[in-house]
Amino acid sequence: MTDEIKTSYEALPETISVPQEYVNRRGEVIILLENGAPTEARQISEFFGAIPDFPEREDQGSYEERTPL
Repeated sequence: MTDEIKTSYEALPETISVPQEYVNRRGEVIILLENGAPTEARQISEFFGAIPDFPEREDQGSYEERTPL
């Protein structure tokens, strides 16, 4: 089972506090900086490999060459 905390900041602090029960436990901290307005459309490919719900992208294979009409 995975415990998760998600917190958004308008301005990142110099230090980030974690709950006492998480201290000295194995964990991962991911910082995703927002570049632009929060309503800006983002591409799903930006998140591949960033968190467990978005694993590394597998090979997509070769695509056929097409001639424009």
